[in-house]
Amino acid sequence: CKVLRDDLRNSRCAVADLKREVLLTRKLRHAHILPVFTFWDTEAACFITMQYVQGENLIEALSRHQKPFALDEVLPWLLDLSNALDYAHSTGILHRDIKPSNILLAEEGGVQLADFGIARTARESENGLADGLTQGTLLYMSPEQLTGQAIDHRSDLYGLAATIHELLAGSPPFLGSDAVSQIQLKPAPSIPHLSQAVNDALQSALAKNPANRPNSCHEFYERLAEAARTSVPPDRALPTLQLQEDQPTEVLPASASASFHLRLGDMLIKEGMLSEDRLYAGLGHQERTGEKLGAALVTLGFVTEEDIANTLSQQLNLPKICLDGLDPERGLCKPLDRELSILLGCAPVRKSENGVVIAVADPLDMRALNRLETAFGEPVELCIATGTEIRDAIDNIFPPE
Repeated sequence: CKVLRDDLRNSRCAVADLKREVLLTRKLRHAHILPVFTFWDTEAACFITMQYVQGENLIEALSRHQKPFALDEVLPWLLDLSNALDYAHSTGILHRDIKPSNILLAEEGGVQLADFGIARTARESENGLADGLTQGTLLYMSPEQLTGQAIDHRSDLYGLAATIHELLAGSPPFLGSDAVSQIQLKPAPSIPHLSQAVNDALQSALAKNPANRPNSCHEFYERLAEAARTSVPPDRALPTLQLQEDQPTEVLPASASASFHLRLGDMLIKEGMLSEDRLYAGLGHQERTGEKLGAALVTLGFVTEEDIANTLSQQLNLPKICLDGLDPERGLCKPLDRELSILLGCAPVRKSENGVVIAVADPLDMRALNRLETAFGEPVELCIATGTEIRDAIDNIFPPE
């Protein structure tokens, strides 16, 4: 379990953000990505559940090892991580906080990438819609991430290369009180006990300009593996470890003028569907009535249900579906009835290879998601429809008596 801090429990933004990360990352199914299950809001705490791994993270493994790892030890981990990150990027998700403590070493071997806690869709990051903040762990942040610029998959590649550098050198590429300026201005240092070819491969992935980095994480792995095969390292003693305590994720203003909106509002403005004045009016209505922001904007007539559904689909990387003529298999509907479907605001769609596909208007209602997974006894995959479409589908599947 990963528990939300008590002082954030009453923050609507913090809770919504955590729910959103769960929805983004629970869809990632890869052998080297730690599975995330769901979000729970109880009287005791708000928390997310994920698969348990019996083992240690790579910073703990490095400390126990008491010296840098050999390149042939690191390359299999890099292959696993490269495949995992390229897969996540192919689904439109960036991790944004790659570091040794977020990589788990299972007792049976192999690694798993954990804590997509500040993950964002690539579309948001590229368009500056993330949240007006720079987030990450300083010693592994790319120059563009550090300064709050738009980022893409090559920023994760930089964090991966900084992590591999630490495993091979015993310390991250940049240290000290001026690490911020070093990351932005200073070339990554060579590792003396490794060959020039290996250092060239590392430094290419740590390039200041993202355009000068490899095009994918797997390409970085291939360059490093090829350098290891074709070069002879110099006869140099291994350096002393300069292990850093696990550093917290940094949250820094992206710029002095950065303004913050709820991300749904940001995206509606970006798409030209909403003005800032209307967003603030919607936020005021939300504050007075307790309605969700999307519902408040629809109530005020500023946007349509279709606008909200399309934007949520983009924001949460969930498919939007048309429910006209929906006729799911009757066996699929057994765990539900009309009353429960209305209460949860959902309509069953179809079976999938991973579970059951359910249409909802409010994908951030995690209590509904948890009840659905309990009722069906298997994972639920969400898709998005408008509230009107779902009500019509419920009438079609469960006709009023």
